[in-house]
Amino acid sequence: MTKIAVIGQEPKNAGRVVETLRRLGYEAVNAVPGAENLAAEAPDLILAGAVPEEPGAAAAFAEWRGRGIPILFAADQADASVLERALSAGSSGLLLMSFPDEVWRSGIELALARAAAAKSWREKTEDLARSNRELEQFAHMASHDLQEPLVVISNFISLLAMHAQGKLDAKEVEYLKCAEKGAGQAQRFVRRMLEYAKAGSRVRPETVDFEVLFQQQLRDLKLAVLESGAEVTHDPLPKIEADPFLMAQLFQNLLLNALRFRRPEELPRIHVSAGRKNGEWVFSIADNGVGIDPKRQGDIFSLFRRLRPASHDSVPGLGLAVAKKIIDRHGGRIWLESEPGKGSTFYFSLPQNVLAAIPDTGSAAAKG
Repeated sequence: MTKIAVIGQEPKNAGRVVETLRRLGYEAVNAVPGAENLAAEAPDLILAGAVPEEPGAAAAFAEWRGRGIPILFAADQADASVLERALSAGSSGLLLMSFPDEVWRSGIELALARAAAAKSWREKTEDLARSNRELEQFAHMASHDLQEPLVVISNFISLLAMHAQGKLDAKEVEYLKCAEKGAGQAQRFVRRMLEYAKAGSRVRPETVDFEVLFQQQLRDLKLAVLESGAEVTHDPLPKIEADPFLMAQLFQNLLLNALRFRRPEELPRIHVSAGRKNGEWVFSIADNGVGIDPKRQGDIFSLFRRLRPASHDSVPGLGLAVAKKIIDRHGGRIWLESEPGKGSTFYFSLPQNVLAAIPDTGSAAAKG
């Protein structure tokens, strides 16, 4: 049976409220305000009257709101002072003494249903956060543990190739090349897994000059830009709060995608811009590359999805999954517009107040 604690009611109303609740099939108890008293009653819902001023009353309301216990307010009339008191108590709704029983029942059941839905959402969010933390920790540890043996394998393959030079036939040379290529792919995959794990670390926002960050990424990617003959342009970029390390990783991943997935018959053209829209900053990175089939656009931000067939990308895709994780950790969004053969534009948004928007997932992957 649903238990309702009745508190703060005027004496003339207290008996009527309890009687109404019991008539509707609820267990109703007159409770004394205060965290300890309410804890002893363990109600499913609190039905409050005048917000009490006794010591501990405010703490009791705050505590029970924090536990997800719904609070309804009951009064004789709905004037401004009543509504103000209801809001100060964190009420989920207002019931007037003149309302018929069915309205009381509907108000109570709606408040209980909302509280149950909120509790379910919190539990699922906590489960997801815990699962993400475990995945990040596993990816971090596994990647670290794999790095050393892969370096050893790669080094010994190189030594073997050097010492056996001129002594192997064509097929044996091809075998060594395949082994060397496989070791290199495994090392790149491990590095990307580490990137993904690090992207889940806590966001440490500070003022980031995206103009400076963009120029730094161009310097880091200078060789790839020169080899591709790409033309990279940009509009003025803002200074906003974000994690500089994660933003650098994000820009590098998106710019590399634009450089890699180009059309062979045309030199790459990449343009970066940013602007305010609906209370957030929206960045775009547009290219004239191969584009992405609409059928593949729905899951390209998932782990291990390739933008192109395996022959174009020898390592399972992680770059866009890392990008999405970085933006998620900043409380933003990432999406794209693309047309095969004409190019793609990747968009991501960052809230103007990053600190307020950062999800509290409790994720704190170890640093590597």
